[in-house]
Amino acid sequence: MIRERTHVFIIRLWIEPREIEGMSSEWRAMIEHIPTNQRRYVRSLDEIRTFIAAYLPATADQAEIDR
Repeated sequence: MIRERTHVFIIRLWIEPREIEGMSSEWRAMIEHIPTNQRRYVRSLDEIRTFIAAYLPATADQAEIDR
């Protein structure tokens, strides 16, 4: 896991139509951590939160320790 003071993420969102007639379109997203070029395609906000959390210290106290 990378511990830096600043993280930059790009989140791209789009609506993806369904192939089955009558089904609602679905939101899709791609999140990228710029310093590492790591990308993940996701279907929910929880997946975005999980991706970002992997790059952040668990608590502010942990951030102080990692300096």
